[in-house]
Amino acid sequence: MKMDYSEKTYIIENVNKIYFNEGTPSFRKYIVDIGSVVYDNLHLLCNVRTQNESSVSQVTQERETIISQLKLQIENIHKQQDDHITFCLKAKENEISSLKKVITDIESDNNMKFQREKEYLCDQINKLENEKETFVNIRTKEKNVEIDCLKQMMIQQKESYSLMRETDDKRVENNNSLVLSLHEQIETLQILCSSKDEKLSEILTAKNMNVVKMGQIGELSVEEYVVKEFNEGKMENTSKQGGQGDMHFVYRDLDILIEVKNKNSITPDDVSKFLRDVKECPQSVGGVFVSIKPGVNIPCHSAYDVEWINGKPVIYVSNFETIPYMVYVAIKTIFTYATITADINGKVSATDTELEKYKQETKTLLANVAAFVPIVDESICNVKRSYDSLNKLQITLRNQFSQHLSHIEEDNSISKILRAFSHHYNQFGKLPTVDNLKQIGITKKHISQAGGMRKITEMYSAV
Repeated sequence: MKMDYSEKTYIIENVNKIYFNEGTPSFRKYIVDIGSVVYDNLHLLCNVRTQNESSVSQVTQERETIISQLKLQIENIHKQQDDHITFCLKAKENEISSLKKVITDIESDNNMKFQREKEYLCDQINKLENEKETFVNIRTKEKNVEIDCLKQMMIQQKESYSLMRETDDKRVENNNSLVLSLHEQIETLQILCSSKDEKLSEILTAKNMNVVKMGQIGELSVEEYVVKEFNEGKMENTSKQGGQGDMHFVYRDLDILIEVKNKNSITPDDVSKFLRDVKECPQSVGGVFVSIKPGVNIPCHSAYDVEWINGKPVIYVSNFETIPYMVYVAIKTIFTYATITADINGKVSATDTELEKYKQETKTLLANVAAFVPIVDESICNVKRSYDSLNKLQITLRNQFSQHLSHIEEDNSISKILRAFSHHYNQFGKLPTVDNLKQIGITKKHISQAGGMRKITEMYSAV
């Protein structure tokens, strides 16, 4: 406490303001009254001298009186405070009990509400569980039926796919066997065509050659043929000797002249020249006039014809290139006639009947040979027709083979697309798009050849 004696001003510090602030109005009034009394009589409570000093006894008495008053007031204050506290405690206890009752009531209400809500929710949960079980059972039955149907469809699809695969395998095997047979036929036809091409090239080469060269080739071919067919005899080329024909073939001591013509047309002068050679050659017993090229006829003579020159037979042979065998027949015919004539001339006792018999046999032989000529001509025509038929057959087989390969390729592309559809659906659960098919090597051309995506989808659904 600080005191100022001149102005009688007192400053009180460290005062607890809780009782004043939180007390009742009467309690605060008592505090103010006590403070006023203490303040007015502060000089009595302290050893402070004032201007009007009293005696010590008076001061002491006043002090005691004031202290007793203050004690009394303090007791009253304590009593009021105790009463106030008791009242407040009772009020608070009543409030707490009421609050406890309210809380109990609220708790009981809440428990009841909670129980009712719990029961309601349990009922709802049971209902939902039942509905869930019912729904799951219904959907499970539906899905089981659907799964059974899908399994049945899958079994049918597998069976149909296996059947289709077996059919495709059989068709592929048949196609492969057909392809192999076609390959063999094509190889055979190619061999035939190559041989025909070689012959045609030889013919074209022969056409492009000059007359002298072609004549030498014809003479060489006839000479080679005669030497090959006759195991005995002697062949002499006399083409460069005048009046001797092209060749002399001595067969069993009988000399036969051979004239060979390898050109596109034969003139009557060619025939007259050979006939003159036969007349002027005393050692010859006959002659053979040979035309190499097919279709080139000898003037005034058929394909196989006989003419007598001074008792010597001259036989005309055409188409040596296609029927070389007629040269062999002609030489054998001249040899037979010359042998028979020599026998007749050697027999002095021969009668006219025997001579007539020999002539008749010779005529019969020549007639048989002449009758054989149309057959040979017909065979030549048949060979030409066969060659044309082979060419047509080759073209037809080639076209069929190309169509067959294109059909096989088309079937393979469709099967490949359907396999791609099945694989993509099994892996991703949906049908592939054009881009998905492109990634595995199936182009738009293959898709368009198969009929487009819509048709492929219909085919896949049908399978």
